[in-house]
Amino acid sequence: MIRKVLHRALAIALILTFGALATHSASHWHADTREDVQCQACHVGHTAIPQPIIHAEAQTPIPVERFVPGETRTPDIDAARTLSIPRAPPG
Repeated sequence: MIRKVLHRALAIALILTFGALATHSASHWHADTREDVQCQACHVGHTAIPQPIIHAEAQTPIPVERFVPGETRTPDIDAARTLSIPRAPPG
């Protein structure tokens, strides 16, 4: 019986606390912007909400052939020529 009473009292206290904080944050404002910089309630209200960390999934490794034998083919042999640049005869 005492446990039920304690749970209900705790629940009522939490509801009242949450209601008081919600009322305070809804009615809280500053006439001067300089007061907003030093107000702890405003600092807490403007903090970013931490997001859950994205967990990366480990994938099973896929077997890959690393050394594939090259194709057998004969190399094409082209005639080795030097470029001849046309110019006037020496003279």
